[in-house]
Amino acid sequence: MEFKIKNGPFIKSDNSTMKMMYNFIIALIPLILYSFYKNGIVVFIKENGNIINLFNPLIIVIIAMLVCLFTEYIWYLITKKDKTLLYLIEESYAIIPGIIIGLIIPNNCPIFLVILASIIASISKMICGGLGKNILNPAVLGTFIVMVLFKSSMGDVLNFSLNFNMISIILIILSFIYLCINKVVKYRITLSYIFSVFIIVLIVSVSNNLNILNSTIDLLFPILFFVCFVATDPITSPITYDGQIIFGIVLGILTMLFTLVIPYNLGILISILIMNILNLLINNISVKIRFNKVVRNIIIIFLILTTILFGIFSSFNYKNINLKNNESVII
Repeated sequence: MEFKIKNGPFIKSDNSTMKMMYNFIIALIPLILYSFYKNGIVVFIKENGNIINLFNPLIIVIIAMLVCLFTEYIWYLITKKDKTLLYLIEESYAIIPGIIIGLIIPNNCPIFLVILASIIASISKMICGGLGKNILNPAVLGTFIVMVLFKSSMGDVLNFSLNFNMISIILIILSFIYLCINKVVKYRITLSYIFSVFIIVLIVSVSNNLNILNSTIDLLFPILFFVCFVATDPITSPITYDGQIIFGIVLGILTMLFTLVIPYNLGILISILIMNILNLLINNISVKIRFNKVVRNIIIIFLILTTILFGIFSSFNYKNINLKNNESVII
């Protein structure tokens, strides 16, 4: 057997998985504190609530984190693999799906459903082989299943944990910029998603004499958290720049499509899951077209034209856009 040794080019980076995950957690801390302020302190003051209601936003996040952590630990015990809790925190990052669940699951969700969503998230991750091998975003999958199966247990309004207002949008943007600077998230997905949604909103607004700014705020801002922190997950999204652009544009089209048939908050969840499934296909395509500018440009132009055509279609159906369950939406 003959071995051949070649010189690079090899790319070396000090941006380790541990560093990326820690930066991700750091970026989410301001959002957790804001959720505590908005859904805990403000509600407690206005409604003279009890101490449990005051700390409810933090309780949800902490419970989701602990359940995810111990679900993975039990999984390793059952499969007879010797993994410590320290390993699950420092190398498997078991608490991260819990943090995401705590921020996106409806704030009026009973605790037992938070636990169930966290268990589903962790099991879906471990079934696929653990960190880096999961096909679907664990937090999105767990939250989606619970929200669909137990809608009646969540009250009349399915609202995400974080309420939307300008202060929260600023926090999201600042945290997102922090992650971009530290190369944790794939900003091309976010930008291409915003591009496709804005094109659709622009066409619908102009065709129906609507305020473009208000329409953009109504349809884009409520799910900005997902676009910045969830869809950009490095594991369940494309590895190439072209793939990330394709991923973002198609995700935007799907999200807008689902606003015509199901509640908006469920639409973004199922759109992300669908794109997670298509991720392998997009990766394969994007790798093949990476150095073929003609094919690459044809695909991008096709997606842009598809976005425009869907915008025209939506302009005739904009009154059917289903935002009725978004009376209180994410951050």
